[in-house]
Amino acid sequence: MEAARQRFAEKWGKTSSASINVLASDSKNIAGLQAADYFLWSLQRFYERGESRYLDFLWPAFRLIRDVDDTRKTSMGVLHTTKAAHNSG
Repeated sequence: MEAARQRFAEKWGKTSSASINVLASDSKNIAGLQAADYFLWSLQRFYERGESRYLDFLWPAFRLIRDVDDTRKTSMGVLHTTKAAHNSG
């Protein structure tokens, strides 16, 4: 985390003195992790099974998905929007 903070400061010329605290926990104990797990699960079902009902429920909460692992088209990954998701599912 400190290395990332340093790289950010070098790249953007902005520093931060905020403390970094990392807490490992099961998602059952932290609501934010539960939400993140649900979002990721809905994406997995959409892309692996073509099932969009869970993702359709969540689209109003975000506008863009950046798949940094899919570098087939660009080194920055692929961007997915609600329009693209509806056309591919």
